[in-house]
Formats: sequence, C-alpha cells, structure tokens
Amino acid sequence: MAGIPGNLFPVLHVLHVLGETHVDLYTGDALRAWQRVHDGWRIARRSRLLFLELFKLDWRFLRARVAIALASLPAPEGRAPARDGWPRAQLLRRAEADAAFLAGCTFACGAPRAAAIRAAVAQLRGHPDQATVLLRLAEVGFARADMVAHAAAAARASAVLRGGKGCEEAEALLRAEGVRVPGVFAGVLVPGPWARQL
Repeated sequence: MAGIPGNLFPVLHVLHVLGETHVDLYTGDALRAWQRVHDGWRIARRSRLLFLELFKLDWRFLRARVAIALASLPAPEGRAPARDGWPRAQLLRRAEADAAFLAGCTFACGAPRAAAIRAAVAQLRGHPDQATVLLRLAEVGFARADMVAHAAAAARASAVLRGGKGCEEAEALLRAEGVRVPGVFAGVLVPGPWARQL
C-alpha cells in the first residue's frame, strides 16, 4: 500500500484488514482472524470510520463472528484449543456485547446479525433449543433484509443442529448465488460449532 496518500491510508488499511479477516475465516484460521480484528480495531478507530453506524455495525459483526469462530475451535486430544490465551468465556462475552450493539442498530440487518451471534453463543453454552430459535429469527430477518446468502447460512446452521435435515436445500441456495463451497462460506457468514460440520 506504498504510495497511498496519508489521509487515505487508514481507510484503505481498515478495508484491507476486513478483507483479510474474511479470508482467514474462510480458510479456518480463526486465531489469525482474531489477531487481525484485535489489532485492527485501533486503526479503525483512528480512521474515524467507526463513527459511521453502518461501518461500525459491519466491524462489530465481523469481530463477533471471529470471536465465535475462535471460541468454536475444538481442543486437540489431550491439549487446550489454540486460542493464544483467549479463554472461551471471554470470547463469548465479547460476542454478546457486539450482538447487543447490533440489536440496537437502526439498520434492518442489525437484528438478524445479533440473532445469529446469540445463536452461536447459546449453542456453545449448551442450549441447542435456544440456538435453534435464534437461528430461525436470524434466517427470517436476513430474508427480510434481502441478505439471501446470510439467510441460507442461517438455514444451513439450523439444519446442522437438526442432524442435517434441510442442509442440502440451504447449500443449493448458496450455490445459486455462485458459492462453490457452501458449507465453508456459510460458516464465514454465520459461524458457530456447526460451521465445518456435514
């Protein structure tokens, strides 16, 4: 990013961090994604983009998704998960705080995003019935906001919780949107312990 005027650098850097973080989530590197979001938060604040509600909503949804992805990492046999010192409870609290912000936003996409994050938190805390209800709320809210891929990702997560029933239909919707690996892509949009299943 050499040669970029100084006043544009923070904005472009933040957009770069957002893009790279999505790649990290897609490739399953939740720890790297968390490091990017954690380090990038200061840059995002300095850029003043966080004063814009829509940008702040996107950034906090990304941070919550990354926290969920990191909290969802399974522990290798006989070892702790590779969370680089971030306890699952702390990651879930961060995700909950971001979900509360999302729920209070004026944009139509805020409530379903909050429901998707809360569903993952509920599932990770051992409340699958609550997670199922929240995923349905997320799916319906995303559909109302014309967020087709997000709605399909929420439907896929819900299908995984039901043992796979309905998973093929949700993945077909994602394929219709041009997604080549629907299960992985769905886990980027609606992360949780269901992300890499089936």
